[in-house]
Amino acid sequence: MITTIITLVLMLPTTVYVHLRLPQIRRSMEGITILPIVIPPIVLIIGVLKVAPGFLLSTPYLLALVYVILAMPFAYRSLDAGLRAFDLKTMVEASNSLGAGWPTTLWRVVLPNIRTAMLSATVLTVALVLGEFTMASLALYVTFPVWIVQFEQNSGPVSTAASLLALFVTWLLLMLIVTVGGRGARKRGGAQVALFTVASLLCGLSTDIYLLIAFRAIQAIGGGALLLRRLNNSHDDGSHLASVTPVKAAPAKAAPAKSTNSMMRPHEIGDPDEEADRE
Repeated sequence: MITTIITLVLMLPTTVYVHLRLPQIRRSMEGITILPIVIPPIVLIIGVLKVAPGFLLSTPYLLALVYVILAMPFAYRSLDAGLRAFDLKTMVEASNSLGAGWPTTLWRVVLPNIRTAMLSATVLTVALVLGEFTMASLALYVTFPVWIVQFEQNSGPVSTAASLLALFVTWLLLMLIVTVGGRGARKRGGAQVALFTVASLLCGLSTDIYLLIAFRAIQAIGGGALLLRRLNNSHDDGSHLASVTPVKAAPAKAAPAKSTNSMMRPHEIGDPDEEADRE
Protein backbone atom coordinates (compact mmCIF):
# COMPACT_ATOMS: atom_id res chain seq x y z
CA MET A 1 0.00 0.00 0.00
CA ILE A 2 2.78 2.44 0.91
CA THR A 3 4.68 1.63 -2.27
CA THR A 4 1.58 2.12 -4.44
CA ILE A 5 0.66 5.46 -2.87
CA ILE A 6 4.18 6.87 -3.10
CA THR A 7 4.56 5.68 -6.69
CA LEU A 8 1.33 7.34 -7.84
CA VAL A 9 1.99 10.53 -5.89
CA LEU A 10 5.43 10.88 -7.48
CA MET A 11 4.81 9.63 -11.01
CA LEU A 12 1.38 11.12 -11.77
CA PRO A 13 2.32 14.83 -11.40
CA THR A 14 5.68 14.18 -13.05
CA THR A 15 4.15 12.52 -16.10
CA VAL A 16 1.47 15.20 -16.47
CA TYR A 17 4.04 17.99 -16.18
CA VAL A 18 6.29 16.37 -18.79
CA HIS A 19 3.37 16.06 -21.22
CA LEU A 20 2.26 19.66 -20.71
CA ARG A 21 5.45 21.66 -20.21
CA LEU A 22 8.39 19.52 -21.33
CA PRO A 23 7.31 17.24 -24.17
CA GLN A 24 10.80 17.45 -25.69
CA ILE A 25 12.30 15.40 -22.84
CA ARG A 26 9.87 12.49 -23.11
CA ARG A 27 12.53 10.37 -24.81
CA SER A 28 14.97 11.15 -22.04
CA MET A 29 12.37 10.29 -19.40
CA GLU A 30 11.79 6.93 -21.03
CA GLY A 31 15.49 6.20 -20.85
CA ILE A 32 15.81 7.35 -17.25
CA THR A 33 12.80 5.41 -16.01
CA ILE A 34 14.05 2.18 -17.57
CA LEU A 35 17.28 2.22 -15.53
CA PRO A 36 15.80 0.19 -12.60
CA ILE A 37 15.20 -2.63 -15.08
CA VAL A 38 18.68 -2.42 -16.61
CA ILE A 39 20.57 -2.31 -13.29
CA PRO A 40 20.61 -5.72 -11.54
CA PRO A 41 18.56 -5.88 -8.32
CA ILE A 42 21.59 -7.15 -6.39
CA VAL A 43 23.53 -4.01 -7.26
CA LEU A 44 20.58 -1.81 -6.31
CA ILE A 45 19.98 -3.35 -2.90
CA ILE A 46 23.67 -3.40 -1.98
CA GLY A 47 23.98 0.27 -2.87
CA VAL A 48 20.82 1.13 -0.92
CA LEU A 49 22.02 -0.73 2.17
CA LYS A 50 25.31 1.17 2.03
CA VAL A 51 23.81 4.67 1.85
CA ALA A 52 20.49 4.26 3.67
CA PRO A 53 20.15 6.09 7.01
CA GLY A 54 20.28 3.97 10.14
CA PHE A 55 16.72 4.64 11.26
CA LEU A 56 15.40 3.06 8.02
CA LEU A 57 17.55 -0.07 7.97
CA SER A 58 15.51 -1.89 10.60
CA THR A 59 12.09 -0.88 9.29
CA PRO A 60 9.98 -2.17 6.38
CA TYR A 61 9.72 1.37 5.00
CA LEU A 62 13.16 0.99 3.43
CA LEU A 63 11.94 -1.91 1.30
CA ALA A 64 8.83 0.06 0.37
CA LEU A 65 10.99 2.94 -0.88
CA VAL A 66 13.18 0.55 -2.85
CA TYR A 67 10.10 -0.95 -4.49
CA VAL A 68 9.06 2.55 -5.56
CA ILE A 69 12.23 2.69 -7.66
CA LEU A 70 11.56 -0.73 -9.15
CA ALA A 71 7.95 0.17 -9.98
CA MET A 72 8.90 3.45 -11.66
CA PRO A 73 9.33 2.04 -15.22
CA PHE A 74 5.96 0.27 -15.21
CA ALA A 75 4.04 3.10 -13.56
CA TYR A 76 5.51 5.76 -15.84
CA ARG A 77 4.71 3.85 -19.02
CA SER A 78 1.16 3.08 -17.91
CA LEU A 79 0.47 6.71 -17.05
CA ASP A 80 2.22 7.92 -20.20
CA ALA A 81 0.03 5.68 -22.35
CA GLY A 82 -3.10 6.92 -20.58
CA LEU A 83 -2.18 10.58 -21.10
CA ARG A 84 -1.44 10.00 -24.79
CA ALA A 85 -4.94 8.57 -25.29
CA PHE A 86 -6.58 12.02 -25.20
CA ASP A 87 -5.71 15.64 -25.94
CA LEU A 88 -4.36 16.60 -22.54
CA LYS A 89 -3.21 20.11 -23.43
CA THR A 90 -6.54 21.14 -24.95
CA MET A 91 -8.56 19.83 -22.01
CA VAL A 92 -6.31 21.53 -19.46
CA GLU A 93 -6.49 24.83 -21.32
CA ALA A 94 -10.28 24.57 -21.55
CA SER A 95 -10.51 23.89 -17.83
CA ASN A 96 -8.28 26.87 -17.02
CA SER A 97 -10.30 29.13 -19.30
CA LEU A 98 -13.41 28.22 -17.29
CA GLY A 99 -11.73 29.37 -14.09
CA ALA A 100 -10.61 26.05 -12.65
CA GLY A 101 -7.33 25.94 -10.79
CA TRP A 102 -4.65 23.33 -11.22
CA PRO A 103 -5.83 21.05 -8.34
CA THR A 104 -9.41 21.14 -9.66
CA THR A 105 -8.23 20.43 -13.21
CA LEU A 106 -6.14 17.50 -12.06
CA TRP A 107 -8.93 16.04 -9.94
CA ARG A 108 -11.95 16.60 -12.20
CA VAL A 109 -10.46 16.58 -15.70
CA VAL A 110 -7.21 14.61 -15.83
CA LEU A 111 -7.83 11.81 -13.33
CA PRO A 112 -11.19 10.64 -14.76
CA ASN A 113 -9.57 10.23 -18.19
CA ILE A 114 -6.67 8.13 -16.94
CA ARG A 115 -8.46 5.88 -14.46
CA THR A 116 -7.52 2.80 -16.51
CA ALA A 117 -3.88 3.91 -16.61
CA MET A 118 -3.85 4.48 -12.85
CA LEU A 119 -5.40 1.07 -12.28
CA SER A 120 -2.74 -0.43 -14.54
CA ALA A 121 0.06 1.28 -12.61
CA THR A 122 -1.47 0.10 -9.32
CA VAL A 123 -1.74 -3.51 -10.47
CA LEU A 124 1.82 -3.53 -11.75
CA THR A 125 3.12 -2.10 -8.49
CA VAL A 126 1.19 -4.64 -6.41
CA ALA A 127 2.37 -7.45 -8.70
CA LEU A 128 5.96 -6.30 -8.29
CA VAL A 129 5.66 -6.24 -4.50
CA LEU A 130 4.06 -9.69 -4.47
CA GLY A 131 6.70 -11.27 -6.71
CA GLU A 132 10.02 -9.59 -5.88
CA PHE A 133 12.41 -11.98 -4.12
CA THR A 134 16.05 -10.96 -4.61
CA MET A 135 16.12 -7.60 -2.89
CA ALA A 136 13.90 -8.67 -0.01
CA SER A 137 15.98 -11.76 0.74
CA LEU A 138 19.30 -9.88 0.61
CA ALA A 139 17.91 -7.17 2.89
CA LEU A 140 16.70 -9.88 5.33
CA TYR A 141 13.00 -9.05 4.99
CA VAL A 142 10.47 -11.89 5.07
CA THR A 143 8.07 -10.94 2.28
CA PHE A 144 5.57 -13.19 0.54
CA PRO A 145 8.02 -14.73 -1.99
CA VAL A 146 10.69 -15.17 0.71
CA TRP A 147 8.14 -16.87 2.96
CA ILE A 148 7.15 -19.22 0.13
CA VAL A 149 10.75 -20.31 -0.44
CA GLN A 150 11.41 -20.76 3.28
CA PHE A 151 8.15 -22.60 3.95
CA GLU A 152 8.64 -24.88 0.95
CA GLN A 153 11.27 -26.82 2.86
CA ASN A 154 8.68 -27.84 5.44
CA SER A 155 5.43 -27.95 3.51
CA GLY A 156 5.50 -28.03 -0.27
CA PRO A 157 1.71 -28.18 -0.83
CA VAL A 158 1.12 -25.06 1.27
CA SER A 159 3.71 -23.03 -0.66
CA THR A 160 2.22 -24.28 -3.93
CA ALA A 161 -1.24 -23.19 -2.83
CA ALA A 162 0.08 -19.77 -1.82
CA SER A 163 1.77 -19.34 -5.22
CA LEU A 164 -1.42 -20.32 -7.01
CA LEU A 165 -3.43 -17.88 -4.91
CA ALA A 166 -1.08 -14.99 -5.75
CA LEU A 167 -1.21 -15.74 -9.46
CA PHE A 168 -5.00 -16.13 -9.40
CA VAL A 169 -5.43 -12.76 -7.69
CA THR A 170 -3.18 -11.18 -10.31
CA TRP A 171 -5.29 -12.73 -13.06
CA LEU A 172 -8.45 -11.30 -11.52
CA LEU A 173 -6.89 -7.85 -11.36
CA LEU A 174 -5.87 -8.05 -15.01
CA MET A 175 -9.37 -9.00 -16.06
CA LEU A 176 -10.65 -6.08 -14.00
CA ILE A 177 -8.44 -3.75 -16.03
CA VAL A 178 -9.85 -5.10 -19.27
CA THR A 179 -13.41 -4.74 -17.96
CA VAL A 180 -12.91 -1.19 -16.71
CA GLY A 181 -10.88 -0.10 -19.72
CA GLY A 182 -13.49 -1.01 -22.31
CA ARG A 183 -17.03 -2.29 -22.60
CA GLY A 184 -16.51 -4.52 -25.63
CA ALA A 185 -14.42 -7.48 -24.49
CA ARG A 186 -14.23 -8.99 -27.96
CA LYS A 187 -13.18 -5.71 -29.56
CA ARG A 188 -10.49 -5.18 -26.96
CA GLY A 189 -9.14 -8.72 -27.11
CA GLY A 190 -10.71 -10.39 -24.08
CA ALA A 191 -10.01 -13.91 -25.38
CA GLN A 192 -6.35 -13.11 -26.02
CA VAL A 193 -6.00 -11.61 -22.55
CA ALA A 194 -7.53 -14.73 -21.00
CA LEU A 195 -5.18 -17.00 -22.98
CA PHE A 196 -2.12 -14.96 -22.00
CA THR A 197 -2.97 -14.77 -18.29
CA VAL A 198 -3.90 -18.45 -17.99
CA ALA A 199 -0.63 -19.39 -19.68
CA SER A 200 1.18 -17.13 -17.22
CA LEU A 201 -0.47 -18.95 -14.32
CA LEU A 202 0.62 -22.29 -15.75
CA CYS A 203 4.18 -21.02 -16.22
CA GLY A 204 4.35 -20.21 -12.52
CA LEU A 205 3.13 -23.70 -11.61
CA SER A 206 5.20 -25.73 -14.09
CA THR A 207 7.28 -28.46 -12.47
CA ASP A 208 9.83 -29.14 -15.23
CA ILE A 209 11.55 -27.31 -18.04
CA TYR A 210 9.48 -28.93 -20.79
CA LEU A 211 6.17 -27.78 -19.35
CA LEU A 212 7.63 -24.33 -18.80
CA ILE A 213 8.68 -24.09 -22.47
CA ALA A 214 5.26 -25.28 -23.64
CA PHE A 215 3.38 -22.79 -21.46
CA ARG A 216 5.74 -20.01 -22.54
CA ALA A 217 4.87 -20.78 -26.16
CA ILE A 218 1.14 -20.53 -25.38
CA GLN A 219 1.81 -17.29 -23.52
CA ALA A 220 3.61 -15.89 -26.57
CA ILE A 221 0.69 -16.83 -28.81
CA GLY A 222 -1.78 -15.03 -26.56
CA GLY A 223 0.40 -11.93 -26.20
CA GLY A 224 1.16 -11.75 -29.91
CA ALA A 225 -2.49 -12.15 -30.87
CA LEU A 226 -3.44 -9.42 -28.40
CA LEU A 227 -0.93 -6.95 -29.85
CA LEU A 228 -1.93 -7.75 -33.43
CA ARG A 229 -5.60 -7.23 -32.65
CA ARG A 230 -4.94 -3.91 -30.97
CA LEU A 231 -2.57 -2.67 -33.70
CA ASN A 232 -4.89 -3.68 -36.55
CA ASN A 233 -7.94 -2.03 -35.01
CA SER A 234 -8.29 1.09 -37.13
CA HIS A 235 -11.01 2.54 -34.88
CA ASP A 236 -8.91 2.39 -31.72
CA ASP A 237 -8.05 5.81 -30.30
CA GLY A 238 -4.89 4.70 -28.49
CA SER A 239 -6.41 4.17 -25.04
CA HIS A 240 -5.67 0.45 -25.29
CA LEU A 241 -2.00 1.18 -24.57
CA ALA A 242 -2.84 1.76 -20.93
CA SER A 243 -4.15 -1.79 -20.57
CA VAL A 244 -1.65 -3.64 -22.79
CA THR A 245 1.26 -2.88 -20.45
CA PRO A 246 -0.12 -4.54 -17.29
CA VAL A 247 -1.52 -7.48 -19.20
CA LYS A 248 1.90 -8.19 -20.63
CA ALA A 249 3.98 -7.50 -17.53
CA ALA A 250 1.99 -8.16 -14.37
CA PRO A 251 1.90 -12.00 -14.53
CA ALA A 252 5.67 -12.12 -14.94
CA LYS A 253 6.21 -9.72 -12.04
CA ALA A 254 3.74 -11.42 -9.73
CA ALA A 255 4.74 -15.03 -10.32
CA PRO A 256 6.99 -16.20 -7.48
CA ALA A 257 9.98 -18.37 -8.32
CA LYS A 258 7.92 -21.46 -7.69
CA SER A 259 8.65 -23.28 -10.92
CA THR A 260 12.39 -22.64 -10.62
CA ASN A 261 12.42 -23.94 -7.06
CA SER A 262 10.43 -26.99 -8.09
CA MET A 263 12.82 -27.79 -10.91
CA MET A 264 16.02 -27.16 -8.90
CA ARG A 265 15.46 -28.18 -5.30
CA PRO A 266 18.71 -28.78 -3.42
CA HIS A 267 17.47 -31.94 -1.72
CA GLU A 268 16.71 -33.50 -5.14
CA ILE A 269 20.24 -32.91 -6.48
CA GLY A 270 22.38 -35.88 -5.65
CA ASP A 271 25.80 -35.55 -4.00
CA PRO A 272 28.54 -36.99 -6.31
CA ASP A 273 30.40 -38.54 -3.35
CA GLU A 274 27.26 -40.27 -2.07
CA GLU A 275 26.45 -41.62 -5.54
CA ALA A 276 30.00 -42.94 -5.86
CA ASP A 277 29.67 -44.71 -2.49
CA ARG A 278 26.39 -46.28 -3.57
CA GLU A 279 27.98 -47.61 -6.72
